[in-house]
Amino acid sequence: MALTLTRAALTACLCVVSAFPGYYDCNGPSWTIGTFVTDRMEDSARTLKDGSSIITITSDATGGQWRAGMTHTITVTTTGTVLPNKLQVSAGTITGGTSDQGPTCINKYPAQSLSHSYTFTSPPEGSGTVNFYILAGNADNVYLAPPFSLTEGPPATRSPTTTMSPTASPAITLPPSASTTGKDACVDQALSSFPCSYSDGGFKVEWSLSDTQIRFRVTQSTSGWVGLGYGSRMIGSYATIGWCSGGTATIEEYKLNGKSVGAVNTISTPVSDRSCTEAGGTTAITYTVPLSTSDRSISPSGTVKAIYAWGSNDGKSSHPSSNSGKAEINFNTGEGKKTEETNWEVVHGASMWLSFALFMPTGLFMASGYVKMKLVNFWFYGHIGAQFLAFVFALTGLIVALQYFEEPLESSHGEFGIAIFAIFCVQILGGIIRPKKEASWRSKWEISHKSIGALLLTFGLINVFLGFGAGEGEEEEEDEEGDGQLYVGLHVGWIIFLIIIAIILNRLWSRQAGLPNAMELKDEGLDQQSVSEMDNKEESIVTHSKRGTVV
Repeated sequence: MALTLTRAALTACLCVVSAFPGYYDCNGPSWTIGTFVTDRMEDSARTLKDGSSIITITSDATGGQWRAGMTHTITVTTTGTVLPNKLQVSAGTITGGTSDQGPTCINKYPAQSLSHSYTFTSPPEGSGTVNFYILAGNADNVYLAPPFSLTEGPPATRSPTTTMSPTASPAITLPPSASTTGKDACVDQALSSFPCSYSDGGFKVEWSLSDTQIRFRVTQSTSGWVGLGYGSRMIGSYATIGWCSGGTATIEEYKLNGKSVGAVNTISTPVSDRSCTEAGGTTAITYTVPLSTSDRSISPSGTVKAIYAWGSNDGKSSHPSSNSGKAEINFNTGEGKKTEETNWEVVHGASMWLSFALFMPTGLFMASGYVKMKLVNFWFYGHIGAQFLAFVFALTGLIVALQYFEEPLESSHGEFGIAIFAIFCVQILGGIIRPKKEASWRSKWEISHKSIGALLLTFGLINVFLGFGAGEGEEEEEDEEGDGQLYVGLHVGWIIFLIIIAIILNRLWSRQAGLPNAMELKDEGLDQQSVSEMDNKEESIVTHSKRGTVV
């Protein structure tokens, strides 16, 4: 008997739910509490009950004002078992229902949650106050929502109309923008709307904030994954990454321990209310996360450093640097601005190139015999100054790599670079302890100092080549690969230029001093003692050149 009654009650409930709210005509202005509305419903459901304590209506319209040319989100939230609802609007159009009875009247059933959001498209200017009429019900009663309306506000800002001639200037790219801002502008305790947003080109993030959670909708022009993180730079930050595959949303929070895919590790942050869409080359993921977890915290009132990126494939994969950005966003007020970070790879590369490809060879040339003879009183200072600058730039490049690069010593370029810098330190120390000319080991010191200097320069130029490929990811863009090839070509050209300068200086010195050039020395097979004698003759020539003679 009890089972029969339960089945009957369930059947009646399903009939009422499926029938309501279509049984009520779209005559919102005449809906009043206690009024007989329809004879198609059972018993008490024929008259409307007071829903002021059951139905809550909110809108993302700033200041409760609709604006011509804009769309607004209207959210209806109910309690208990009151689920289906019917919405009618006095002006404009409404979408988001499952059964429409016209552009101004829609039904939402069967309902599956206590909160439903509709999109309200504003009417033309001058339409005045717009009233919303809402019903909600269950198997026993139908409730009338309390009065809700939006007043007409100033029209949305329009760009000035410009008549473009055939020779008009190109379009201006607008800077990244954020939504309407203000204290608590993004707060929506029900997390049922997205009152705030920030955009940068094809990337857009929308959100709503409650006391303990934040709900995001992240959109990007891609058919792959999109991600939003919290931190000043990628390594060490936390990010929520998601993609849409076959209509199924895969959205998780990760710790970014490095730039490689294997260093992006899932953490235990609870991600709820996950959904996604992918259409027309655009992917959007929607999810809710706690403001604070045992791993990280998102400030509900202050400015948060945010990072974002996207890839071309579903699933975790690397991305070119052009598919990323950084911003500072206040998730409470909606204020946001894009931040430009220093490209530390460029700083490192430029510092090392200036050190080993410019100042170090300049110092070597300053110590050549011909330059010594021509700049008898200044060559030493030029040599020391150039080598000092080379050391400063090398130290700068090393500090940048250790501070900002992921695992800088795990590549051949990094390991070789550390070894070269150690040799550089030895060379600097050797220059500081330079013996006097009359010292017995002066000739050996000169041979070792020049040999180490030449070796250091050679290793430095080689490591610059290795550096051009050290930062490439798995999916570098073709234009980035082209840039790398261009830099390699320019570096080769620069080395050829240095070689030409060295040959010219050697020949000029040989002619001026009557010494054999480098090729002749090689052919004669001179031993170390002979080379030392040549160095002594070089010193003698430079010394006499100070007196105005060459012997």
